[in-house]
Amino acid sequence: MHSEKNLSDNTKTARAALVNTTANIIMTIVAMLMIPITTRILHTGDLGNAVSFFSIRNICLNIFTLASYTAVNRGLLEFHDNKFEFLSSLLLFNLVTIGLFGLVYGIFRSFFESILGFTPLLSFLLFFSVLLWMSYTIGTTYLLYHNRYKTMFCITMCIGPFSQFLAIFLILHLNSDKYLGRIIGLDGFYWIIGFLFLILILLKGHFTFKKIYIKYALSLSLPLIPHLLAQTLLSQSDIIMITNMCNSDKSGIYSMAYTIAMVLYALLSQIMAVWSPWCYRRLNEKNTSVIYQYSKVLYFVALIMSIGLMMISPEAVSLFLADSYHECMYLIPIIIVGMFFLFSYTFFYDIEYYHKKTILIAVASILAASINIVLNLIFIPVLGYIAAGYTTAIGYFLLMLLHMIFMKKIDNRKIYNIPMLFIASLFVLIFALLMVYLIDYIFLRYLIGILSILILLFFIRKDIFSFLKVFLS
Repeated sequence: MHSEKNLSDNTKTARAALVNTTANIIMTIVAMLMIPITTRILHTGDLGNAVSFFSIRNICLNIFTLASYTAVNRGLLEFHDNKFEFLSSLLLFNLVTIGLFGLVYGIFRSFFESILGFTPLLSFLLFFSVLLWMSYTIGTTYLLYHNRYKTMFCITMCIGPFSQFLAIFLILHLNSDKYLGRIIGLDGFYWIIGFLFLILILLKGHFTFKKIYIKYALSLSLPLIPHLLAQTLLSQSDIIMITNMCNSDKSGIYSMAYTIAMVLYALLSQIMAVWSPWCYRRLNEKNTSVIYQYSKVLYFVALIMSIGLMMISPEAVSLFLADSYHECMYLIPIIIVGMFFLFSYTFFYDIEYYHKKTILIAVASILAASINIVLNLIFIPVLGYIAAGYTTAIGYFLLMLLHMIFMKKIDNRKIYNIPMLFIASLFVLIFALLMVYLIDYIFLRYLIGILSILILLFFIRKDIFSFLKVFLS
């Protein structure tokens, strides 16, 4: 009976990962197609205001909620029989904390608005957006934990494309402050789904508020706040330092290269959103052999996707971006290497998080972010903004390495094939350097890329057939 239950869980998780990733690939394609339209109808200043708002919103999401939403996966495992009481308590706690931060912000509103460059409307949207993104995140984490992939597919397919179309519509129809069209358009449907999650979870949890759940969540989340802020710093410090040391044109080119490379991580993170709770359930059953087996498949899936994106990125830049951005095609391959390392660290993070060693998670992220900043200070003035791509890859490699070391200290069981992961990491690095050299040799670039993918598929063919067997069972 136990093995049948595991088989069912494996099958649902495999389907959830595939369906979730497919939905996000479609969403990403739509977003990429909208880039040329957006850059032509939205002034760079308005685009900058929208990007700035989203960045500040993401930081405030962690601060205003004390990052308590990060405890959902572990809490659903711990409080399986009272899951809606747990989620209800978490939502009500976040309503209180967001309200308290809002009260402080309101008292010193002129001060905060002058620092952030916000209007009163943007200040309202900040708290409104944090509240509904928090409930959206909690709701979708619940769905992914329970492999509700059909519901998630519908949500993703409704939100993704329609958000892009709504943003274009609002930008075209607003006479001034067109950045509001971008903000409201891209976020609007998430707010609606977030509000529905808020109401449904509170109703199913009977508006329960228990301190035991809050205490549990904060014991996991509070040490993670430095980790989350360090992660933001690791991803954003390059842009800030390039702007200050070079100029805004170079930071614009770098940010576009980073955005294209982030497509890889965005897709892989959707797989990991399903993998992580599945991994926690297997760890809870002390079934590490199946984690070892399937994690190897994910290494190679990430490697194949990395190769594919590197191979086509010069054509993507030529197709979607103006000539002034063409330099970014020399940056994309090495930043993709960084995204591969960022994806890989998640495997080790999962083990640390399962064992509730969130302080070690924060230490690793702070060290990696600090080293990245130091390397930027040393190399950007000497080698120019291109150096930031390489320092980012080094920073994310150190992040992966530190988390691997900490994981081994916490749990020395044979959970992952670590040598295989490092071989894959070396392969993606060598391939990236080769792709930079072959940017102008399109035939040779595609020949080597396609052959590499076919060789990798042949190498893991047995694992793929095993995965498909589970998926189709």
